[in-house]
Amino acid sequence: MKRVRWVVAGLVLALLFIGVPCYLTESALHLDPARCVEPDRARAEAIACEAGATLEAAEVRGADGARLRGWTFVPALEKDNGKAVLLLHGVGDSRRGMLGFARYFSSHGFTAIAADWRSHGISEGAEVTYGLRERDDVSRWADYALSLRAGAKLYGFGMSMDAAVLLQALPRETRFRSVVAECSCSTFRDAAAERIPRMTGLPAALASLVLVPAFTYGSLRYGLDFNAISPLAGIQQTPIPVLLIHGLADYRTAPEHSRRLLAAAPKGMAELWEVPGAQHVRASEVAQIEFENRVMRWFEK
Repeated sequence: MKRVRWVVAGLVLALLFIGVPCYLTESALHLDPARCVEPDRARAEAIACEAGATLEAAEVRGADGARLRGWTFVPALEKDNGKAVLLLHGVGDSRRGMLGFARYFSSHGFTAIAADWRSHGISEGAEVTYGLRERDDVSRWADYALSLRAGAKLYGFGMSMDAAVLLQALPRETRFRSVVAECSCSTFRDAAAERIPRMTGLPAALASLVLVPAFTYGSLRYGLDFNAISPLAGIQQTPIPVLLIHGLADYRTAPEHSRRLLAAAPKGMAELWEVPGAQHVRASEVAQIEFENRVMRWFEK
């Protein structure tokens, strides 16, 4: 009987420290195909029309050859303010989730680029890597944006995990005039440690132990260093002004993440707006007018 208990205990430990970490890593890297919804071009065309813009297909190639696809909302010539903005959606979303922002920016004279990031929507890409590959994709989309008009002023607007991607890109991609990052994490490790208990029901103490085998599996199986996913390191080195936005009712990524980012930024290079009552990436819904005013002022830099 004692031997049986030891066998059962061994199986439970194997599940906890091998099965669960492998499952979580695979789920993070390969999203459920049902979440990769194709973009609705008819809706995008209607939004472009409302904004007085034209809709064009956009595509760039990642360093690995992945075809990354999106839309460009081009304002009418008489409204064009000479600015372009990259719109970065969150994990599990697609360019469809950024159409409201595309309408807003293009109606104010911006060339707005809404893309499906790698392994999202109809863009290619073997895995979602939370910035390890996507930060280079940001530079490729920046190349595209600036190719549309010589001398354009470039801005970035990112939400959730792709706000984190944007921050990681900043030390290398210095062509942005300023950026907005809503509900970014500070590091991938800290974000994962917070989310694993909600996903698995494990106590926080055990959840933190799962990270080591999960990160080891990602490194051995895919060559990915999850410890290197650090918006915190990105903002520490940024020469670009960053407006951080975080809802105080965000239960997915705690507001403390943006506070850490603010503290790490070079003096005078970042501001933080905390929005009472706003859940994850919902600041524009809770405080629409103030949201628009703050972002537009930030994009005057």
